[in-house]
Amino acid sequence: MIETLWRPIKAGDLELNHRLAMAPMTRSRSTPAGIPTEMNAEYYAQRASTALIISEGTQPSDDGQGYILTPGIYTDAQIAGWRKVTDAVHSAGGKIVIQLMHVGRIAHPANTPHGRQPVAPSAVQPKAKIFTMTGLQDIPSPRALTESEVASTVQDYRNAAAAAIKAGADAIVAGSAIFGSDDYAAAISRIASKYGAETRLWSATCGVGTPENTTSMRRGLVTLVGCP
Repeated sequence: MIETLWRPIKAGDLELNHRLAMAPMTRSRSTPAGIPTEMNAEYYAQRASTALIISEGTQPSDDGQGYILTPGIYTDAQIAGWRKVTDAVHSAGGKIVIQLMHVGRIAHPANTPHGRQPVAPSAVQPKAKIFTMTGLQDIPSPRALTESEVASTVQDYRNAAAAAIKAGADAIVAGSAIFGSDDYAAAISRIASKYGAETRLWSATCGVGTPENTTSMRRGLVTLVGCP
């Protein structure tokens, strides 16, 4: 088993020197505008000896941010910031995947660039707190997305995926907290007529491990970002 971990492997188009990957962790080291900094670049470059780095969750839009100082990938400045990161990782011999993540209702207006109410499939308030610059606060009730806004959110992912590749990422992973959780089943069922009531978290690897009854929203997302 140990020897197998160090054998090269091909994952899609990626030729990896071994089979150890770095799992994503939120670092909160970007600017308030979601631009990765030199600190982000240094952090990931220091870990480039893993065969593959999966980045922290990276919001595809202003509405997709939930935590303090997390990076985005939807403005030119953010793309330039991520280019510093990918160049540093590649210079150190590594490969990096940018993980796209919309946090959905797990957010607070104080943590977003526009200060707006969080959005989600249904207006169900989480029973949780979130850290802000002024300390822990209750997560407010989200605003339910309209049908057209759901389509716009999918398009946000498509744009972010293209931006991530432009920024030098070796691949993208599309994940999200907006699609469901255990205590969200009843809320999701309210939009089941359009998107289905599947509430298990989506495996974001282009269909690998995805349930047969994956919602049309998620299937659309996979198609839009270019997975087969």
